[in-house]
Amino acid sequence: MDSDSLVLYKNGAFHRIKFYRYHEIIYSELKGKWKMENDTLILNIKLQNDSKLDKKWNEVNSTIFYQFKKEK
Repeated sequence: MDSDSLVLYKNGAFHRIKFYRYHEIIYSELKGKWKMENDTLILNIKLQNDSKLDKKWNEVNSTIFYQFKKEK
């Protein structure tokens, strides 16, 4: 089983859910704000939940960068 879902909302919020089995991360949910700068998607993570059953969100302060390459 593996799955990775990222939803970007028009208001600048995002919600990401990850499931993996063979490469570990069994469950993780992230929420925060996103923005685009040049060809880079920047996710500023503010909340994290690592349990599908327990809906307790932990405050975090982290950033993920995704670089987009233009087609030639």
